[in-house]
Amino acid sequence: MPQITVLPLGVTIEAERGQTIMDAARAAGYYWPTTCGGKGECTTCAGLIEHGLENLSPMGRYEEF
Repeated sequence: MPQITVLPLGVTIEAERGQTIMDAARAAGYYWPTTCGGKGECTTCAGLIEHGLENLSPMGRYEEF
């Protein structure tokens, strides 16, 4: 199962293949404040992927900024 480490918290969460990072975080009990409800439209929850880009699906139109 893929793992995601959230910095600077140092928390590692597991994600199902095809699950968004936001959904995996919520399933693990972590929440980021957003104005769009986590739809990826406001970029409040934007993050930086440091490793493992090859494991991600292609970016959607709201993810490219």
